[in-house]
Amino acid sequence: MSNQTTATKTKYDGVAMTLHWLMALSILVALILGPGMEDQAPDARRELLAGHSFNGLFAVTLAIIRLWWRRRNPPPAYPDTMSDWQVKAAKGVTHGFYFLFFYMPIVGIAHAVTYQDTVVEPLQLFNLTIAPSAITQVFHVMHAIGMLLFIILVVVHIAAAIKHFAIDKDRVLQRMLPFTKV
Repeated sequence: MSNQTTATKTKYDGVAMTLHWLMALSILVALILGPGMEDQAPDARRELLAGHSFNGLFAVTLAIIRLWWRRRNPPPAYPDTMSDWQVKAAKGVTHGFYFLFFYMPIVGIAHAVTYQDTVVEPLQLFNLTIAPSAITQVFHVMHAIGMLLFIILVVVHIAAAIKHFAIDKDRVLQRMLPFTKV
């Protein structure tokens, strides 16, 4: 744990900020490379998938480091001006992000390994024969739902940051911005 306690800490440290902004960039890249990938010609799809997969592995690696760092370096306390429901909402968004940081790469890998181009044999499961395309579709839908949840969380997160900056003027946004003072 850092020398500064959560109660007196007013800003995230440089490691936490770097991990936050790298994750933000990774999510943006995923949202750009992912949608519509399956509609591409096979060669273009493979190239996009390679970049998207690398980004997913990079993101889950960052998530592991970020979770490890956060457990050893607690974030600054929320300002007293935030109501209980706002604090709960902020924590809910944070937990939602952490869940998706792991959910999306796992489901994405499952989707990729069951994709029709790679699996041709039907799967036998509990005396049922399941076509590979059905399994692929389940993971495709799960990944798409995760993408929509990410978009919702990102919009809520950015809207809350803007609200704190423009309306509340409580310096919550500045806690995560490098080169600013709180």
